Amino acid sequence: MLARPGIAVLFVAAMCPPLPATVLNVKPDGTGDHTEIQAAIDAVEDDGIVLVHPGTYLVEAALRFEGKAVTVLAVGGPSVTEIRPAAGAVLVSVVLFGGNETRAAVLDGFTVTQEGAVRDSSAIRVTGSSSPMVMNSRIIGGSFGLGSSEESSPAVGRCTIVGKRAAVRSSGTSSPQLVDCLLVGGRAVSPHDDEASGLLSSGESRPELAHCTVSGASLGIRSSDTSAPKLESCIVWGSSTETVVLSGEAFPEIAFSCTESPWPGEGNIVEDPGYCAEGRWDDAGTPLDPSDDTWTDGDYRVKPDSPCLLSGRDGGDMGALLGTCSLEPVLFRRGDVNEDGALQIADPVALLNFLFSSGFTLDCPDAADVDDSGSLDITDAVYSLAYQFLGGPEPEPPFPACGPEEPDALACEEYGGCSP
Repeated sequence: MLARPGIAVLFVAAMCPPLPATVLNVKPDGTGDHTEIQAAIDAVEDDGIVLVHPGTYLVEAALRFEGKAVTVLAVGGPSVTEIRPAAGAVLVSVVLFGGNETRAAVLDGFTVTQEGAVRDSSAIRVTGSSSPMVMNSRIIGGSFGLGSSEESSPAVGRCTIVGKRAAVRSSGTSSPQLVDCLLVGGRAVSPHDDEASGLLSSGESRPELAHCTVSGASLGIRSSDTSAPKLESCIVWGSSTETVVLSGEAFPEIAFSCTESPWPGEGNIVEDPGYCAEGRWDDAGTPLDPSDDTWTDGDYRVKPDSPCLLSGRDGGDMGALLGTCSLEPVLFRRGDVNEDGALQIADPVALLNFLFSSGFTLDCPDAADVDDSGSLDITDAVYSLAYQFLGGPEPEPPFPACGPEEPDALACEEYGGCSP
C-alpha cells in the first residue's frame, strides 16, 4: 500500500512561510533590473511586482500583461510617470488587456497617453474576458480613454479618464466598474457627431459607475442598443448640449445622483454641484479638427455648500471623492515653492525634487506653477532659473507680492510664505 504524502506536504507547508513575491525595478537610467516596462512584465513571475520609477516610457507596441497576475506600480505616481507611444508609432491602444487577465493584474499610478487621430483608439483597451484593475491613474485617450469590449469587466478606481470622442466606451457584453473617477468626454465638431460623451455605451454592455463625476463633454451619457448603464452617487454636469441621449432600447439606471437635466430615479437632484473650477478643451485654433484638441484640467472638487455633499446613497457624497475647496482663496506668492517667503534657487530645486524624486509633496502646487500653465513640469523650473539668473520674465501673478488666484487644477490648500 502506498504511503499518503498529503500529511507530510501539509506539515512542510505549515512550517515554511510563503516565498516573497518577485519584485523587479524599472528605471530609465539603467540602474534598475530593466529599462522597459514590457521587459519587466515578461520577466516577472506570477504574483510578482514591477516597480516603475519616474520617467516617460515610450512604447513601440501596446503594453500587454499576457494573462499574468502581476502588479505594475508607478512609485512616483501619475504626475511623474507616463507611458506614451514612441515617435512615429501608430497604436490603437497604449496598454492592452486581452489575455483574460483577472483582478490580480493591476496597473497603478500612471499617466497613460494615446495621441493622434487613430480611429477607435483607446489609451487603455480591455477585451475578451479580461477583468484587470486600473488604479490611481490619468488615462488620456485619442478617441477613447478607456475602451471595454466583448465580455471584459475591468475595475477602475480613482482615475481621471479623458477621451476626444468619449472618456469611457463600453460595448459588446462588457461590464466595466468605475469607482471614484472623473470622466471627461470630447466635444462635438458637427451636428452629426453624436458620440462626443463622457460615457458611451452600446450593445448589451452594463457599465457601472459609483461616486464618479462626468463633465466637459458635449453629451454626458450616450447609450444605444440594449445597453443599460448604472450610475449611483454620481454627478453628470457640465455637458454643452444634453445630459443623456438614448437610442434603441437603451435606458440608464441612475439613482442618488446629480444630473444637469431631470432623470427619473430615487434620490436624484438637479442642482449645480458647485465645481471649484471647470476644465476646458483647447481646440488649438482648429475648431473642426478634434485630433489636436488638448484638455486643461479643472478642479472638480466641490464647494463646501454644494448640494451634492451628503446627498448620495446612504448619506455619502455624490461625484468623485475629491473633497472640497475653500470658499476663501489662499494667498500665495508664485515661484516660492518652499514657502520661505522669497524666490531663490532653492525653489526650482524643490520643484525638481517633487517631479523626479519620490517622497516629496507640495502644500501649494500653484506656487510651483511659475508659468501659470495649470500643470507642473520641468519648464516651471527652467522659467524660475531664467528669471533669477538670465533676466527672463518674472513669474506670473501673484508675484512679487502675495495674492489670490481663481482655483484651477493646482489649487493651493495652504501656504506659509505670506506671513508678515
